[in-house]
Amino acid sequence: MISNSITESGTITGAWTVNAVTAAFPQTFGKFKELGVDNCCGGEARLNEAAAGAAISTDQLISELRVAIAGGQSADDQSCSGESCCMNGR
Repeated sequence: MISNSITESGTITGAWTVNAVTAAFPQTFGKFKELGVDNCCGGEARLNEAAAGAAISTDQLISELRVAIAGGQSADDQSCSGESCCMNGR
């Protein structure tokens, strides 16, 4: 069974959903967007599914997310924009 919490010292795996990662680490929002991963309406996808959809490996996606979590993503990249984003009703 997978816990719903992710910590910086915890293991992020392909089984986590995009929404779970974004909720725990808002700084990953921009990274998902940059990589072409739907983190709004498609946020229920598991990371392994999202990576396949973005044509990258799950390991590469997780590595990119860790960079964002460590501070490599700007605050400007954390918000939804446009009418097509449905994450959290925004």
